[in-house]
Amino acid sequence: MEAVGLAEASGSWPRELSGGMRKRVALAIVFATGASILMMDEPFGALDFVTRATLQGVLLDLWRRTGITIVFVTHDIEEALVLGDRILVVSDGRILDDIACDLPRPRPRPRGEDERVSPHAVAITKAIIGQLGLPGSNGAEAP
Repeated sequence: MEAVGLAEASGSWPRELSGGMRKRVALAIVFATGASILMMDEPFGALDFVTRATLQGVLLDLWRRTGITIVFVTHDIEEALVLGDRILVVSDGRILDDIACDLPRPRPRPRGEDERVSPHAVAITKAIIGQLGLPGSNGAEAP
């Protein structure tokens, strides 16, 4: 519970925890299993921006501590850039591309050095958008 920032809430009942706190407990449980691979399917999808960013940080910290392999499914390109080392672009059940996300860690970087807006991150984003055939993938303005 300490690793996910909930040591002070360890005696609380589930009904006393916020949604973000419940997600932290879920992360703690998943990492406590001792599995060598974790499959996570949009675990932060329903969270607000601040809670999502906080939990991404918690997940990255647990990953750094354990070195466990995580397969993380997301529809959010920015989330893929923050969390991933490798991004598989999937559409209609087919892998369209396998992109190395070799942005420097930690991500996001401390003190406002946000790698997500670097030219390399923008190029990765454009490659993903292009693979999906979305507006703006050819350099034109997205609607």
